[in-house]
Amino acid sequence: MNINNLGVNQDNTILFDKIDLNLNKGDKVIVLSKDARASTAFYEAVSGNHPAANGTVNWGITTSQSYLPLDNSSFFEKPLSLVDWLRQYAQTEEA
Repeated sequence: MNINNLGVNQDNTILFDKIDLNLNKGDKVIVLSKDARASTAFYEAVSGNHPAANGTVNWGITTSQSYLPLDNSSFFEKPLSLVDWLRQYAQTEEA
C-alpha cells in the first residue's frame, strides 16, 4: 500500500495533511491521534469511504480490504438473531 500526500478536512478544519506511508506485506501500523476524528477520517479515506482533500491511496493488486466504521449501527438495524445476522454475509449455500 502506498499513501502519498494524503490530507482530510472536515468542517473547515484540517484533520491531517501531507501523510506519506509505504507498507509492504507483513507490515503493521497503528494510527493514533489526540483528535479521534482524525484517526477515523484517516481510516475512512484509506478505505475509500470518505473523500480525501488531497493525496492518493494505492493498494497492492493482491490485497483485499475491509472496514468496519466507528458508527456501525447501520449493520444492526434489523431485529435478527446472531446466527441470522451472520447468514446475511455467508458465501456458501448454507445461508
